[in-house]
Amino acid sequence: MPQKSDRAASTAKQEAQRGKAEITRQTREVDALLRKGLAVEAGRLLAEMPPVRELLPRRLMAFIGQGDIAQAESTRAALLEGLTAAEARHWVGECWRWSRLLIHRNDPAAATVAAVTASLMLDRHDVLAGIAEARLSEGLLADSRDAEGRWTLAILARLRQAGGGIDIAMKFLSGLGGNRPHLGGQRPLDVLAKRARAMIDNAEADPGLRDAATIVLFGAQDFAGTLAAAKGGEPGSFRATVEQDVTRRLTIGRDLRQRALASPAPVLAAGKDQPPFIVVHRGQQEYVALCASSLALQNGAGNVVLMGDDSTAGLGIGRFAALTDYFDDASVLAKRFHHHSVMEATYGLFSFQRWLIVAEYCRKNRIDQCVVIDSDALAFSPASDIIAGMPPGIAMNDWTWTTTVRDTAGLTALSQFTLNIYDRSPEEIEKIAMARGKLVANGTRRTFQDMHLFYYFRDENPAIMGSQYAVPFHGGLDQAATLDNGVEIGSPNELTMMVPGRPMKRPYLQDGKLYFRSTEGEMVRFHTVHCQGPAKAAMHHYAALLLPGAAEAAAGWKADAAPVRAPAPAKAEAPQAEPAKPAAPPAAARPAPAAPKPAAPPPGPLPMPNLRLPEHAGLQARVRAAVAAATPLRASATVSLPNGPSTPARRQLPVSVIVRNDGAQPLPVVVDGHVAMQVGFRITPVAPDAKAREARLLVPGTSLGAGQEVLVRGQLPTHKLPPGKYRVSADLVFDYVRWVAKDQASLPAVTIEIAG
Repeated sequence: MPQKSDRAASTAKQEAQRGKAEITRQTREVDALLRKGLAVEAGRLLAEMPPVRELLPRRLMAFIGQGDIAQAESTRAALLEGLTAAEARHWVGECWRWSRLLIHRNDPAAATVAAVTASLMLDRHDVLAGIAEARLSEGLLADSRDAEGRWTLAILARLRQAGGGIDIAMKFLSGLGGNRPHLGGQRPLDVLAKRARAMIDNAEADPGLRDAATIVLFGAQDFAGTLAAAKGGEPGSFRATVEQDVTRRLTIGRDLRQRALASPAPVLAAGKDQPPFIVVHRGQQEYVALCASSLALQNGAGNVVLMGDDSTAGLGIGRFAALTDYFDDASVLAKRFHHHSVMEATYGLFSFQRWLIVAEYCRKNRIDQCVVIDSDALAFSPASDIIAGMPPGIAMNDWTWTTTVRDTAGLTALSQFTLNIYDRSPEEIEKIAMARGKLVANGTRRTFQDMHLFYYFRDENPAIMGSQYAVPFHGGLDQAATLDNGVEIGSPNELTMMVPGRPMKRPYLQDGKLYFRSTEGEMVRFHTVHCQGPAKAAMHHYAALLLPGAAEAAAGWKADAAPVRAPAPAKAEAPQAEPAKPAAPPAAARPAPAAPKPAAPPPGPLPMPNLRLPEHAGLQARVRAAVAAATPLRASATVSLPNGPSTPARRQLPVSVIVRNDGAQPLPVVVDGHVAMQVGFRITPVAPDAKAREARLLVPGTSLGAGQEVLVRGQLPTHKLPPGKYRVSADLVFDYVRWVAKDQASLPAVTIEIAG
């Protein structure tokens, strides 16, 4: 009997060991699946395994990865009850990894559960000291975005104590900037900055946390707060270095602002005698003041328009325009918008709306030309110089950060194009976003933002928008570009290098103009410098070039790149006091050679320039001569409404027009490369003494032969009209010259109705 009992016990022990070995094997398999992000497969395997304690965190990760929030929170509560330090040390990092993974999978709810779980584990066991630096870096984004930054300062402090992490920290912080609300409508960077200031007020704060607060406030461009956080650092320490750097930045910002406001540059009527710079920005960040000051120095404060909110108005530089006063088309877009972006929906929408806002501002204020520039860019030339450098035949370029607008009809066309895209079904918009957007990190989805809209519009309308990359006509330098773009690089040897993470481009100055040298040795003039994202910290270094002593400041930048060959002799852009010398020092850098003759624009209709501008007076005379030569004008325009005579409010009404030359001689459509003849519409409310509205459609081709007819399709701008009945007539018009029919009231009209 005892032998039988011993055998049974031995068998039970062996089975238990086999069972334990099987669980160990399955656990390893689960871990492998979770490492690959295969939460569903891991969940299936876990469902077959016994409910032992060591599987609780794995079940939690599987539920989080599957997006099963209720099960995840229930499992988390059970896990936290007896959480050990060893469990916390491992699973905090796993929670951060899953949060990042779920952010890329566009599952913010599950990502938040993962990040909050990590914070709750840290509340019980502060195990940051035992977590690898790479995993700490991974935790920054997860904690700041989805757990309200509860542990971000401590994570940054650990990275500092580990002897590194500054580059990672600064890049991470700059990525949380911009107009991107995450946490209850607030930017994560603003939330973190608020916590950093509170920490500074604590006199007994840990030195590592004070370092972390310094990093946060520096990244938030709160230089006054950074100075307060950095004070008291030992000579040669990180905080002492920051204090010295930030003191210089504040001095540059103050001096540049004072110089801009005291500038004797003429204050002219924007859009009439001198085209304005236009900036769209919500907020009052330090770098916006740098941008506005540089624009005022170049253009005169009266020709700088800051469009924004109440806080933007507080900058006191240039002329303020409230966004809400120019929001008609933007509000229409908001009702139709479908989000397809790695950016947050609010920010993604606004990136499109700003172009409708600017177009509406120009239209209402009769502005014919302008330069639209980002708030993190600096100008080193007047807007008129930038516009003058454009090749002929296009209305605007395809850069969203320095958009040169020779004819604001291009902005109007872009606005209409945007509204047309988002007037389609969600399925059609999805197709456009997938076809025209850029692949995001996981390689399956595409992000569609305003820059991609520009490229789409350019491809569809090459006669209106030209490619900046095909013809680099206005010299805009992107400091944040990943590569040096063939430009010599250098460094001011200060904290800027810590932030962009790559060398800065090396500037040269000549007669107050900015040049950069290519790696081939050529000097090229640049009008603007863009400092996006982490490179915002470089703005003060470039801004210093606008102050007295600029040439010496530029000469002090040490080149980190291999020496480039001396520039070959070339024709100068402007007369010089003395001939340029090979390998000349920065102060004597020769101007850029004359720009090569641009390639002929592709065939297609070109926009008519605004002939009210003095520079177009000669063209207007040539259009008049062409019309006089074709007189008598015998042409007709017959209107049809393919979708019927009614449309809902805030929608456009499709229209087709047959344009026919009834005369015996050809009629000019294009004169000197510009569309002179267009289809003009008069839209008049069926009400006494109501004002008529006009609209235009471009006529394809270059001329209309005798007896020839052409079909023109488009949409009437009925989305801007209140409900009611309207009469619509159409005729041909030579813009700013004359209508074909002198008696417009006698033209046949169709009646349309806009439903309420």
